[in-house]
Amino acid sequence: MKETKVDLFDSFGKFVFNAEEGYINQSLRSIILNTNGSRSCNVLEVFIKKNYNYIQIANQIDFIRNFDWKKKYYVRNNSYEFLRRRGQNSNEYEEFNVLSISINLVYYASLRLSNRNNNYGSNNKLITIQDQDELDRLFEKKYSLIDDEKLLNNCSPYVYDVKIGDYYWLDDVGEVTVIKKYDYPTQDKKTIKLFSVVKTNSAYDESLYQDEKIFDITILNINDLKFLPFDDIPKCKYSFLNDSLNEIDLMPYLTFNNNLYNLYWKKIEGASNYVVAIYLKVQNFQRTEYYHLANYDVDRNTAFFSIDTLIVRNGEFVFKLYAENRTGEKIAESRGIVNGQPQFFEEVH
Repeated sequence: MKETKVDLFDSFGKFVFNAEEGYINQSLRSIILNTNGSRSCNVLEVFIKKNYNYIQIANQIDFIRNFDWKKKYYVRNNSYEFLRRRGQNSNEYEEFNVLSISINLVYYASLRLSNRNNNYGSNNKLITIQDQDELDRLFEKKYSLIDDEKLLNNCSPYVYDVKIGDYYWLDDVGEVTVIKKYDYPTQDKKTIKLFSVVKTNSAYDESLYQDEKIFDITILNINDLKFLPFDDIPKCKYSFLNDSLNEIDLMPYLTFNNNLYNLYWKKIEGASNYVVAIYLKVQNFQRTEYYHLANYDVDRNTAFFSIDTLIVRNGEFVFKLYAENRTGEKIAESRGIVNGQPQFFEEVH
């Protein structure tokens, strides 16, 4: 999904992401102008003067986008009508100076994408702006617009791909940086630490290693470490199991009984030999892994392959068939085969 950045005011009423705060829904409740003294005015009660006319503010967001600290603003004098009826002189509009701006939000945020609705908490959020620099910084802060939540990355990296200095998302913590890789295996069989991460932008000091900002990633919580929502996710290492070429010509079919596996196929024109690749599919580190066991070359005059040395208790074997011409060029390829015909495999990251 393409990442589109929006500012605070364009984020209202939309589902957005921010690395510091997580997954957010927020909306504008009010904008208050704090004046000299203790007086505060809702923007929608404020007027600006054009020529001899006083124009009431109708759009809070347009007003704050074009706010000018040097401009004169007015509010209606609540005593004007009373004093006028008594014949006393009074101005209908009173001028005031803006000392600060208070932006009141209804705010929902979660540091976890999965089941985020159960992790949301409704809060009122107050942002106070006291000068132009703070107002500029407010607009500089960007949020990533999430058009379709289903398209968001929710994938964990492969354990062996994680490197020190990499940035990831850790559920319930936020954006983190990898600061340490443990030697594997560790002596502590209960936790089996893999990495340590620190919340990004947190001050890190080795002497503060037990600080609450440091988090250990273990075999038990490795799936809580994820790519950032808009990262380019590396292609699944096992996507080749879904690749095919002239598969209908090969028409492979796999049968098995106990430890005996027989793979049959149709001979195709131009094939000088066939290659049978075998993989073992298992669950390891709480994710699907495929181990490449061997490739077997089969003569072009043979249209079957048999093996009876495969034994597995918790997993299954996947076969893949290739046909090559005299120059070694691949001219046909099947998808992975577990039992029966080739099939599509879920590409789990």
